[in-house]
Amino acid sequence: MMVYSPALEQASEAVQSAENFEFKLESVVENIQRNWNVAPKKSLRDEVGHTAFVVFMRKLG
Repeated sequence: MMVYSPALEQASEAVQSAENFEFKLESVVENIQRNWNVAPKKSLRDEVGHTAFVVFMRKLG
């Protein structure tokens, strides 16, 4: 099972809830996305970024 959450608190709640249904946590990965403005001799990243968390779990049994 995979869960995509915009906040760490939601990812944590997903892990806790899934344990009630016999899922085992495999990993939690933070995904950071930033846009870049690419131009000759000057490339800048946008100051505003977005992060999210992806939770991977496996069904036991």
